Amino acid sequence: MKRLLLLGGLFVFSSQAVWAQSPAAQPQPGPEHGRLAYLIGTWKIEGEQKASPPDDPGGPISGTTACEWYDGHFFVICRSDMTAPSFKQLEIFGYSPKDAAYTRYFINNMGNGSLDANGKVSGKTWEWNSDLKEDGKALHERGVVTEVSPDSWISKASVTIDGGPAKETYEINATRIK
Repeated sequence: MKRLLLLGGLFVFSSQAVWAQSPAAQPQPGPEHGRLAYLIGTWKIEGEQKASPPDDPGGPISGTTACEWYDGHFFVICRSDMTAPSFKQLEIFGYSPKDAAYTRYFINNMGNGSLDANGKVSGKTWEWNSDLKEDGKALHERGVVTEVSPDSWISKASVTIDGGPAKETYEINATRIK
Protein backbone atom coordinates (compact mmCIF):
# COMPACT_ATOMS: atom_id res chain seq x y z
CA MET A 1 0.00 0.00 0.00
CA LYS A 2 2.90 2.39 0.77
CA ARG A 3 4.27 1.78 -2.74
CA LEU A 4 0.87 2.69 -4.27
CA LEU A 5 0.69 5.89 -2.20
CA LEU A 6 4.26 6.78 -3.13
CA LEU A 7 3.54 6.24 -6.84
CA GLY A 8 0.32 8.23 -6.53
CA GLY A 9 2.21 11.07 -4.84
CA LEU A 10 4.84 11.08 -7.59
CA PHE A 11 2.10 11.28 -10.25
CA VAL A 12 0.46 14.27 -8.54
CA PHE A 13 3.81 16.02 -8.08
CA SER A 14 4.94 15.41 -11.70
CA SER A 15 1.52 16.44 -13.06
CA GLN A 16 1.66 19.73 -11.15
CA ALA A 17 5.16 20.38 -12.49
CA VAL A 18 3.93 19.93 -16.07
CA TRP A 19 0.90 22.18 -15.52
CA ALA A 20 3.02 24.88 -13.89
CA GLN A 21 5.24 25.26 -16.97
CA SER A 22 4.36 28.01 -19.42
CA PRO A 23 2.86 26.84 -22.69
CA ALA A 24 5.27 26.38 -25.59
CA ALA A 25 5.49 29.24 -28.03
CA GLN A 26 3.48 28.80 -31.22
CA PRO A 27 5.84 27.70 -34.03
CA GLN A 28 6.39 30.29 -36.71
CA PRO A 29 6.99 29.63 -40.41
CA GLY A 30 10.49 30.35 -41.66
CA PRO A 31 11.60 32.15 -44.83
CA GLU A 32 11.50 28.86 -46.76
CA HIS A 33 7.80 28.54 -45.94
CA GLY A 34 7.30 32.14 -47.08
CA ARG A 35 8.76 31.23 -50.48
CA LEU A 36 5.63 29.11 -51.05
CA ALA A 37 3.60 32.36 -51.26
CA TYR A 38 4.42 32.43 -54.98
CA LEU A 39 1.86 29.64 -55.45
CA ILE A 40 -1.05 31.49 -53.84
CA GLY A 41 -3.87 32.41 -56.23
CA THR A 42 -5.91 30.93 -59.05
CA TRP A 43 -3.99 29.88 -62.13
CA LYS A 44 -5.21 29.24 -65.68
CA ILE A 45 -3.45 26.13 -66.99
CA GLU A 46 -2.79 25.31 -70.66
CA GLY A 47 -0.45 22.75 -72.10
CA GLU A 48 0.10 19.32 -73.58
CA GLN A 49 0.14 15.82 -72.14
CA LYS A 50 2.67 13.77 -74.10
CA ALA A 51 1.68 10.36 -75.49
CA SER A 52 2.53 7.44 -73.18
CA PRO A 53 2.08 4.06 -74.85
CA PRO A 54 0.30 1.76 -74.49
CA ASP A 55 -2.83 3.51 -73.20
CA ASP A 56 -2.38 7.32 -73.13
CA PRO A 57 -2.55 9.07 -76.51
CA GLY A 58 -1.70 12.45 -74.98
CA GLY A 59 -3.42 15.68 -75.94
CA PRO A 60 -4.16 19.19 -74.76
CA ILE A 61 -4.43 20.09 -71.08
CA SER A 62 -6.48 23.03 -69.82
CA GLY A 63 -8.11 24.03 -66.57
CA THR A 64 -7.46 25.86 -63.34
CA THR A 65 -5.46 25.40 -60.17
CA ALA A 66 -6.45 27.31 -57.03
CA CYS A 67 -3.88 27.54 -54.20
CA GLU A 68 -4.28 28.92 -50.70
CA TRP A 69 -2.46 28.92 -47.39
CA TYR A 70 -3.42 26.30 -44.85
CA ASP A 71 -3.81 27.61 -41.28
CA GLY A 72 -0.45 28.63 -39.82
CA HIS A 73 1.21 29.36 -43.21
CA PHE A 74 3.37 26.22 -43.15
CA PHE A 75 1.58 24.56 -46.10
CA VAL A 76 -0.13 25.57 -49.34
CA ILE A 77 -3.10 23.54 -50.56
CA CYS A 78 -3.86 23.49 -54.30
CA ARG A 79 -6.92 22.07 -56.03
CA SER A 80 -6.72 21.46 -59.77
CA ASP A 81 -9.60 20.88 -62.14
CA MET A 82 -8.35 20.00 -65.63
CA THR A 83 -9.36 18.38 -68.86
CA ALA A 84 -6.95 15.57 -69.69
CA PRO A 85 -9.61 14.14 -70.19
CA SER A 86 -11.26 14.91 -66.81
CA PHE A 87 -8.63 15.34 -64.14
CA LYS A 88 -8.87 16.56 -60.56
CA GLN A 89 -5.94 16.76 -58.17
CA LEU A 90 -5.27 17.88 -54.61
CA GLU A 91 -1.71 18.93 -53.74
CA ILE A 92 -0.08 20.02 -50.50
CA PHE A 93 3.21 21.90 -50.66
CA GLY A 94 5.39 22.57 -47.63
CA TYR A 95 8.92 22.78 -46.34
CA SER A 96 10.67 20.31 -44.03
CA PRO A 97 13.37 22.04 -41.97
CA LYS A 98 14.72 18.68 -40.74
CA ASP A 99 15.22 17.50 -44.35
CA ALA A 100 16.10 20.98 -45.68
CA ALA A 101 13.76 20.23 -48.61
CA TYR A 102 10.41 21.32 -49.96
CA THR A 103 7.68 18.69 -49.88
CA ARG A 104 4.83 17.87 -52.26
CA TYR A 105 2.02 15.45 -51.60
CA PHE A 106 -0.74 14.77 -54.09
CA ILE A 107 -3.75 12.60 -54.82
CA ASN A 108 -5.96 12.61 -57.91
CA ASN A 109 -9.11 11.11 -59.35
CA MET A 110 -7.07 8.72 -61.54
CA GLY A 111 -6.05 6.73 -58.46
CA ASN A 112 -2.52 8.15 -58.32
CA GLY A 113 -0.83 9.72 -55.36
CA SER A 114 2.58 10.44 -53.93
CA LEU A 115 3.65 11.03 -50.37
CA ASP A 116 7.36 11.30 -50.98
CA ALA A 117 8.03 14.04 -53.53
CA ASN A 118 10.82 16.37 -52.47
CA GLY A 119 11.97 19.60 -53.98
CA LYS A 120 14.43 22.42 -53.99
CA VAL A 121 14.34 25.99 -55.18
CA SER A 122 17.22 27.74 -56.87
CA GLY A 123 16.46 31.29 -57.97
CA LYS A 124 13.27 31.06 -60.03
CA THR A 125 13.48 27.31 -60.65
CA TRP A 126 11.68 24.71 -58.56
CA GLU A 127 12.68 21.06 -59.02
CA TRP A 128 10.50 18.20 -57.76
CA ASN A 129 11.54 14.53 -57.64
CA SER A 130 9.67 11.43 -56.57
CA ASP A 131 10.28 7.72 -56.77
CA LEU A 132 7.30 5.43 -57.28
CA LYS A 133 6.56 1.86 -58.20
CA GLU A 134 3.99 0.99 -60.85
CA ASP A 135 3.31 -2.48 -62.23
CA GLY A 136 6.47 -3.71 -60.50
CA LYS A 137 8.66 -1.12 -62.22
CA ALA A 138 10.63 1.67 -60.56
CA LEU A 139 9.58 5.11 -61.79
CA HIS A 140 11.48 8.31 -61.13
CA GLU A 141 9.47 11.45 -61.84
CA ARG A 142 11.12 14.85 -62.21
CA GLY A 143 9.24 18.10 -62.60
CA VAL A 144 10.78 21.51 -63.20
CA VAL A 145 8.77 24.68 -62.67
CA THR A 146 10.26 27.94 -63.92
CA GLU A 147 8.85 31.26 -62.72
CA VAL A 148 8.54 33.38 -65.85
CA SER A 149 7.10 36.38 -63.99
CA PRO A 150 5.27 37.02 -60.70
CA ASP A 151 2.09 35.89 -62.50
CA SER A 152 3.22 33.08 -64.79
CA TRP A 153 5.22 29.87 -64.78
CA ILE A 154 6.11 26.97 -67.07
CA SER A 155 6.24 23.37 -65.89
CA LYS A 156 7.82 20.38 -67.62
CA ALA A 157 7.89 16.83 -66.30
CA SER A 158 9.65 13.63 -67.27
CA VAL A 159 9.68 10.05 -66.09
CA THR A 160 12.39 7.39 -66.07
CA ILE A 161 11.29 3.74 -65.93
CA ASP A 162 13.64 1.16 -64.39
CA GLY A 163 16.64 3.44 -64.95
CA GLY A 164 15.95 3.89 -68.67
CA PRO A 165 16.04 7.16 -70.59
CA ALA A 166 13.93 10.08 -69.41
CA LYS A 167 10.70 10.62 -71.34
CA GLU A 168 8.87 13.95 -71.23
CA THR A 169 5.33 13.53 -69.89
CA TYR A 170 3.88 17.05 -70.09
CA GLU A 171 4.53 20.73 -70.56
CA ILE A 172 2.17 23.36 -69.20
CA ASN A 173 1.97 27.14 -68.95
CA ALA A 174 0.20 28.82 -66.06
CA THR A 175 -1.07 32.39 -65.76
CA ARG A 176 -2.43 33.86 -62.51
CA ILE A 177 -6.04 34.97 -63.01
CA LYS A 178 -6.74 35.99 -59.37
